[in-house]
Amino acid sequence: MKSTIIAILFLCILLSISGVAEATTYAGWRSSPYGEQTSRPAMYWINVANTMAAKFPGSTPFGVWLVGEAVDDGTLLYMPCTSTTNINCRGSDIYEPYLSAFDAAGVKVILQVEPRNANVPTLINIVMNRYKKHPSVIGFGIDNEWFGTCTEGCTATAAQVTSWNKALHAINPNYVLMIKHFDELKLPTGIPTDILVVCDDQFNINLPSLVEEHRTLASRFPKNPFVAQIGYPSDKAIWGTMSDPAKTIGTAIQTAVRKPISVIWVDFSITTVFPPSKYGYTSLSAIKNEGFESGKSYWSFYTNGIGTFTVGSNVGQIGTKSAAIRITKSGKNTQLYQTGIVLEPNTRYRVNFMAKSNTGHDLAINLYKHSFPYTDYGLNYVAGITPAWKQYSVAFTTKGFSRTVSDGRIRFWLAPYAKAGDIYYIDGVKISKVV
Repeated sequence: MKSTIIAILFLCILLSISGVAEATTYAGWRSSPYGEQTSRPAMYWINVANTMAAKFPGSTPFGVWLVGEAVDDGTLLYMPCTSTTNINCRGSDIYEPYLSAFDAAGVKVILQVEPRNANVPTLINIVMNRYKKHPSVIGFGIDNEWFGTCTEGCTATAAQVTSWNKALHAINPNYVLMIKHFDELKLPTGIPTDILVVCDDQFNINLPSLVEEHRTLASRFPKNPFVAQIGYPSDKAIWGTMSDPAKTIGTAIQTAVRKPISVIWVDFSITTVFPPSKYGYTSLSAIKNEGFESGKSYWSFYTNGIGTFTVGSNVGQIGTKSAAIRITKSGKNTQLYQTGIVLEPNTRYRVNFMAKSNTGHDLAINLYKHSFPYTDYGLNYVAGITPAWKQYSVAFTTKGFSRTVSDGRIRFWLAPYAKAGDIYYIDGVKISKVV
């Protein structure tokens, strides 16, 4: 009977409104260390965010990027920091390359934690002060299902949530605080209206039931921006047969809620709906030995000055190795290159790589025909290199040929930028089709 009533209400809502309510604010994904997070390259997340945003005109490509996981009674942060009560820090910084790529691509992210008994303002200070330099980072999120050690999370008070908001705004008044739960009674009312409220309900029997759960939680916070987190495997019976599940479900929720909302797809099923073979790098990578894990294989170095090309261990950003180019005497022709690049005509590609130089001197990256007449194949980009590792990403459209070629030459061009004493490091060179 309950499901019948919900279905009738759902139908009435759809019939009472012509079209979608208003434009969605953000559209993208939720990504976690125990999901698909760092097992996929940054370009996968960028492509999926852009694809999601295209489904909801006017929305911004977006993601919720989990950086702190609930472990025992506290939070494990996957970054270098000083451990304190109920906050443990582990490992090197695995997020910098991703956030740098999001910066370049215009994808916005909220950094989320599962706090347990960790002090939330302390978590805010650790995380946001570390990553506040990134324009892609727009806020901080708390998964309230992991607040305290109560079953399905303790209920935070309005005073607590307000204090979190103040702590975040003390770092940047433009930052957005996000709170999340599937049970509307676990989230307090009377909170500032700039706080982003997320519903991550699952285990629904049909689409009307799913939509009603989101509508109910959103109605408890009528003045707050609302996010629908969807795509759980437990709801696959609902979305698994849809031709465009994200748009279908997101549009239905937005229509029912009757105000602008954001829509994100959860990472537990994201590769089913957005397969990496289409949205990330394909197995037919145009670059061989992209991370220099096989030493110098497939790569060549030339200079008419004096310099060396080596592959160093324990300095890689993708694996354990990276290319190192040391300049003893500058030349007019200094380059690291790879030949035999397969390309399709009039096709959109994206090149990604990581680099740094001890002096911050730039380099250029080009793609052209390996032999005479050295036809320009469409990529000509000057990268502003810094002394710290940074991810670079540039899209281009192939030109200069009408059939698939296998004679492409990708070149890191150091002249005229490199000077005596410069050391360049390069890693993670990838070429992929833009979906």
